[in-house]
Order: sequence, then structure tokens, then C-alpha cells
Amino acid sequence: MNSAQFGTAGWYSISTSPLTMGSRVLRFRGDLDAWQAAAVREAFRGVPSGQRVIVDLEDVAFIDSAGLGALIGGIRRVREGHGDVALFHPQRSLAKLLRATGVDRLAPVFPTEDEAVAWVGGRAATGDTPLPREPVGPAMLGWR
Repeated sequence: MNSAQFGTAGWYSISTSPLTMGSRVLRFRGDLDAWQAAAVREAFRGVPSGQRVIVDLEDVAFIDSAGLGALIGGIRRVREGHGDVALFHPQRSLAKLLRATGVDRLAPVFPTEDEAVAWVGGRAATGDTPLPREPVGPAMLGWR
């Protein structure tokens, strides 16, 4: 898979790679904080209009208000361009933050990449635009 690196410094990296026609994966690793917020925004700016995006949060250790703002802004940007966004595999503390801040109502959160891919693929096939009625909570991610 081809990928483009948007930012790399010892503690974080952001890359994008095509998934299928009209879909891509953004992989964020490390801390998404004030130092990396511009790189997060730039990664989302690189998403063409109408694309479906899944965001890998598995290796995100920390997110502050600037990083959260950049993530929310990126989600909104993709959706305003008639695309879709799904997030997957956040660490437990990050999943709680996404739910507490309502980010899971902007973009659904899935425990695995396969489930996120299936969701964006299903939306592409049906042309469906509504988000799931119930946000994904800790129990749905396998945490009690």
C-alpha cells in the first residue's frame, strides 16, 4: 500500500494510505497534542471530497484539547465534503474521552479496523448518511 507521511518525530507519526476506491486510512500514533494539532489538520486536509475515512487510534497514547479540536475539525471537514469518518481501536481512556466529549456522535467508534471498514463500506453501498443512533460505549468495545 502506498502511504504518505504527514509528520514524524520520535513520539508521533501520522500517515495515510488508500484502503479501497474512495476510502482511506489515517493512522495516528503517539500524542495528539498542541504540538501535533497542525499535522492532524493537514492529514484531514489531504482527504478529497466524498472520501470515506477510517481513523486508527490504536497507538494514540494521549490527546489534549488542541489535538481533540483538530480531530473534531477534521471529522467535520470530511463530512462537510460529503464523506464519512469512522474511528477505531482507541485505548480505553481515549474511548472514554471520545464518548464524554460527544465525538462518538460525530463519527462512530469501533473496536476493530474490520468493523470500521465494514461500516464505511456498507454506507458506500447503500448511500446511507445517518450515523448510528446509539454511540459506541465501553461495553460495545468489550470493556465493562
